[in-house]
Amino acid sequence: MAAITVGVPVYNEAELLAGALEALRTQPFADIEVLIYDNASSDATPEVARRYVEQDPRFHYFRQSENKGALPNFYDILCAATSPYFMWKACDDRAPDDYITKLHAALEANPDKDMAGARIMSCDIDGSNQRIHACPHAGEGVDVVTRARLLFLSHPSWIYGLFRREPLRARMDTVVQRYRHQWAADHLTLFPFLFDNKAVCVDDVTFNQVLKRKRPGGARRRPRVEVELTLMENLRSRFFAVLQDDLASREISPLIRLVYGAMLWIYTGKRVYKFRKVVRRRFKRDVLRQTESAGLVSQ
Repeated sequence: MAAITVGVPVYNEAELLAGALEALRTQPFADIEVLIYDNASSDATPEVARRYVEQDPRFHYFRQSENKGALPNFYDILCAATSPYFMWKACDDRAPDDYITKLHAALEANPDKDMAGARIMSCDIDGSNQRIHACPHAGEGVDVVTRARLLFLSHPSWIYGLFRREPLRARMDTVVQRYRHQWAADHLTLFPFLFDNKAVCVDDVTFNQVLKRKRPGGARRRPRVEVELTLMENLRSRFFAVLQDDLASREISPLIRLVYGAMLWIYTGKRVYKFRKVVRRRFKRDVLRQTESAGLVSQ
């Protein structure tokens, strides 16, 4: 059994997949297995993956019979893993050669922690608009200030950090079964590791999150589709309900529990959809309905 399973969820990223797999094949921490889960790609992804499977026995390829969506594909990889440690790797993100080594060393040195993340640098796909997200060092306690710092200053790219597999699997079971949507699922997955101060940040290694605001060759982005109000409300409700159950399972005094309740309501707005945005959309809907009922909108 390998020490670390690296899950590579992929869909139609043949041009980037080879670079991602080569980085894993050649990086210094060799005690890994790599699970490539192809979400029914229609490009050359299978051919690229199979080349690495043929070259390296640590690599394994699985193709979904149909596109299941991002969250189920991520979950399936985790369910297939057996190593004590687990991480996901996106094809377009980058990390230095010692990324896995340093995160593994951090967890080995901190047996009370269940995940390790790094300093984050985000940039466009062409390398422009770089922004550094420092590690939110918050001490070792679980007081209100510590928890607030970890929750609000952490970065969603910590989902590509290194986890102890069993706590991660337990959390993902909840996210998949109760939340059931990829939007903000990273934040919901990370929540107990942050709230319980079970995360260690390694600030001498940088994970590079590549955003796709700019496309190669000047290609235009697909127009943004406006999310339906019902979905926005449902996601906020489900996200907050899971957090409320998380809070209820902790031994916290009634007064402090009220403080955390307010904090988690604010956190839901920050990580899913802001409350004021939902209110604006409700107002817009109600005004439109009133206008239609008054016969002021042409049919």
